Parts: sequence; C-alpha cells; structure tokens
Amino acid sequence: MQRSDLIHVSASNSNLIFRLIEVKYRSSAGGLGEDAILKDAIASKNEDTQKVFQARFVPRADKDRVDRELQNKELSNLLRTYMDRSLRHGLLEDAPHGTKALLEAIDKVENGQFDISFEKAGFIYHTAGLSKPPDMYKGNEVFVVGRDRILALLGIAEEPPETPSTPTAPPPTTPSQPKAKTTTTATPAPTPEESTPQHVPTSTIQAPQVILGPVPDVEKTAQPAATSYGLRLPLGKNIDNGKQVFWDPVVTTPKKLTNQYVLIVGKSGAGKTQTASSFLWELSKAGVPSIIFDFQGEYISGNLTNAEGKSFLECTAAKVLDAADGINVNPLEIPLDPHSGKKQNFVKVVYQVANSLAKIFGLGDIQHAILRDAIKQAFVAAGFVVNNKETWQRPAPNFSAVWAILKQMEEEIGGNVRNLNLRVQPLFETGVFPENPDPRGFEAVLEETHVLRLSNLATPELMVAVSRFVLQKIYADMLAKGPTHEMRVFAVVDEAHKLSYEETLTELIREARKYGVGVLLASQSVKDFDRVVFDMVGTKIALQLEGDDAKVMAENLGLVDKQERDVARQFILNQAPHVALVRSNHFEPYIQAELTPFYKTKT
Repeated sequence: MQRSDLIHVSASNSNLIFRLIEVKYRSSAGGLGEDAILKDAIASKNEDTQKVFQARFVPRADKDRVDRELQNKELSNLLRTYMDRSLRHGLLEDAPHGTKALLEAIDKVENGQFDISFEKAGFIYHTAGLSKPPDMYKGNEVFVVGRDRILALLGIAEEPPETPSTPTAPPPTTPSQPKAKTTTTATPAPTPEESTPQHVPTSTIQAPQVILGPVPDVEKTAQPAATSYGLRLPLGKNIDNGKQVFWDPVVTTPKKLTNQYVLIVGKSGAGKTQTASSFLWELSKAGVPSIIFDFQGEYISGNLTNAEGKSFLECTAAKVLDAADGINVNPLEIPLDPHSGKKQNFVKVVYQVANSLAKIFGLGDIQHAILRDAIKQAFVAAGFVVNNKETWQRPAPNFSAVWAILKQMEEEIGGNVRNLNLRVQPLFETGVFPENPDPRGFEAVLEETHVLRLSNLATPELMVAVSRFVLQKIYADMLAKGPTHEMRVFAVVDEAHKLSYEETLTELIREARKYGVGVLLASQSVKDFDRVVFDMVGTKIALQLEGDDAKVMAENLGLVDKQERDVARQFILNQAPHVALVRSNHFEPYIQAELTPFYKTKT
C-alpha cells in the first residue's frame, strides 16, 4: 500500500487535524496529461494513508479494536516524538498558542478522548512550467509549483537569453515559380516547448532565440503567393508553461509538420470562428490568400470584429463572392491527369458528380441512375466518346445541357424522372452555375482572399453542392499549375462535417500539400467526420466539445493508452472558451493552449 510523503499535524479546540501531503515532480516530459495522472496518484496515496490511520487510530463507536488503549498510547508517543523534533529545529517557535493546543490534544489522545479530522493536499513541482492556482481534485487541494516559484525558493536567477544566431539560407524555390517579394525581419525561433515533442525529456530550458528570415511584403493591395519558408503564425499561449505557440509548416525541429492542413473543432460558443478568423488574419498578413466557404454568413458579418472594431473583411481585405449571383465554375469540367498533363476520362466525372448529388439530395437508386445517365448523355452530345481519348480534350458540357436532357426525359417517361427533377431543380434553375463560365475569373478568385457566401442560397443542399464543385475547381486548378514550394492559397471549409464524406475533399487533402494548397476544416459536429479526415490532417485544434464529440476527438489524438484518452476527453469537456488541445508533430502527445481570438487582434 502506498502512503503520503508528509503529514502536517495541527490542533483546533484540542482536536487533531491531519493534513496528508503527497509531493510529485514533473519535468517537461509526459505532456499536459501528466498533471492529471500525477493528481490521480496524489489522491490515491492520500486516500490509502487516511484509511490506515482510520483503521488503527480513530476510535469507532461500535466494534472498536480490542487494543484501543495500546493504539492510543502508540499514537500519542508518535506525536510527542515528532513534536519534540519540531521544537528542537525551531519549527514551532512562532506558534506558541499552537504548541499549547497540540500538547492538550496529545494528552487527550492518551486518555482516549479525542477526535481526528483529515485534510488532503498535493504539490506538483514542475521545472519547465508555470505555477498555477490551487484546485480541488477528488478532495485534495493540489498546488502546481512552477519554474518561477522553484527558482525563487532556491534563490536562483533566471538564465539570460542566448545571443541570436544567424540561420542558414532558405531552400531554393521551384524555377518555374516566381519568388514572392520579401523583406528581412526578426522572427522568433521555436522555444523547446514549441518545437520539442513533450515525450522527449529536456535537461535545460533555453530562452527564445531570434532568427532572420524572409517575410512577404504585406503592404501591397494584391496579396502575392508567399514563400512557405518562414511562414510562422502565432496561435496563442501554452497554458502549461506560458510560452508562445506557433503554427509553422516549415520548421523541421523536432519534426516537420505532416502537412499544412488544420482541423478546428468546438461546440457553439467555444471559439471556433474566432480561432479560425485569427488564423486567417495571420495568413493574410503573411500574404497567403484564402477562399472561405461561409455557410452561416459569419465571416461577412459586421459583428466579427477585432480589438479596434474593424471587421474581418476590412482586416483581411477579403472580397465577398455571393454564390447566389453565380460562380465561374463548370461542375462538369474534367481535371487534368497530373502524370500525362491531359484531361482524365470523362466517365470518372460522370460517376463522381452523380454520386455526390445523390448523397447531397438524398436520391434513391433509380433516381441516381437516371441522373447519371443524363450527365453521360450530355457528354456524348458534346462529342465525347468513351474509347477515344482525343475527344476527352473537348470543352465539357454544362449543367444547362443536363437539365435540358432531364426535362426531356420527364416528358417522355414521367414518374421517377419527375420526382428526381423536383429534388434537384434548385441546382439547375437558380443560375448558380452560368452556361459559359470564364475559367480565368475563378483563377483571379484564388489570387486574393475571398469569402464565398453560401448563406444566401435557396436550400441547404444547394450550399453543400456549391461547396463540393468549388472544391473540385480548386483541385483542378491546382493540378493545372503543378507542384510548388510556395503556399498558394488556403481553402477554408466551415461546417466541414457536411463535406467529410466527399471524395473531392479527401482527394484535395491527399494531393494539395505538394501543390501549395493549405486546407482548414472547421466544425462543431466531430462525430460525423469520416475517420480519413482525422488521419490526413496534420494539426488538430480541439476546443470545448460535448458528449460523443469529445470522446471521438480524444480517440483521434493519436493516444494509445486508454487512461491518456480519458484524460484528454476530460480536458476537452471542461475547457473554457478559446482554450484548446493542440496536436501536431510539434506538440506530442498534445498541449493545451489559450488561443488568441480574433476580437483580441490588432492591425
């Protein structure tokens, strides 16, 4: 049986108070979840100690020990021995009244007329972290004593910052890609907590360094594609050690991020939109444009403002692209094959578009087959032949041609076709996809930050359909431009769970990294996500969630041990707004950070 490290004995009204104290040490190893594990150990040891004392020394009204008088004598002798030691070492000189009360209480113990009450406490000494206010954990008052208090107790001064070092030159960009205009500016290098996985012990705590690196010129109205080298965005502050937390897809210490994809999840009111907006604001300052899929109209709202009262649109110089006014996208456009440079088989587009629309509009098998046949007929009418690759290079038909075929089929067949047309009618008759879209018009959209307004569309199904086809267009444009070392654009999908099953989204995530496309997915409904989304996203930010969503998120943080998953789930369930667990190759297994919301940012 494990027992407490210390017992602090005091007296009140001639009755004894035993304060059971357990002391633990924590280095930087183990991650934030180590605090919870240490607290459990503190509670367990103090509970065991209390049970031992109660069994031996606390009298019971019925069925008491037959050797009670001997136990009372042993306890009184034990207390007198330690009290004498305390007096010899001068520990009770400042408490004469307390000394008298203790002596009276010990006399009562020997006479068998006493009461004992228990208090429980724990101290966690964290050499790499911050001191924290005490909190109650399973009846134990737990104190976390951080580096600042430890140094003060030992009379040791904090080490001065090290002299900045000059970094190596950035890697060369792809010859075919023009370099973004850059200036030289000071950028903080990763501190150990920012760059060292938490499962790797560190022997010393180093001060932040300063490195020099190229940063894009952000004063130009047009936002150029920024070089990904030096792209280092502040997210907030590590709650555990007070250090700044950065998102850096380039730094390789201790490891490079898996990719430039970010997942932000949180319940309503947890700070999801504020976190995403702050991230996008930092991206815009770095010269990286974004296209934001806005389902709720939050990003165009005048209520989304920074600390100076400026709107998100003003801060990022974002333009609004209202989907209800039409988008320069042809949903039937055939993407290029990245290997051959030629258009892919049009039949793939037929099946993909039909499958997506069947899921979005809830079509039955027969309606799905009718729609697929109509799309294929539109391609055939445009001169496409299945076994003739040369014909696949022709301009693709548009949705107007498909709708005309469906209307004709309705007249000839009726029944199932009529029911199908009633379901998909908003897609074809709202003018979202014009007959002759200008592909160059959409290319211009990807060169500057745009908010794609979806909330003005007629139906929720239409919102999802438009999102799907715009993502497809981004994917096609990405393939056409080819690989790059630059960060060209960020695709930001709010309400991302609505598209988690979409093959277009998963294909984009699989391929986007080498083509300079970042992806930010945000959602408040985690349990609806396909597992592949969690597997492919390199940075996961989990704000407060509830119930099954918290459980699903904890299970997708890469934690093998069940106890660690339970600890993470409790963190996620009980976090304050704008506080999140952050998991990536830079933070293993995870850290807890106080994120900077957009309303606290300043231009």
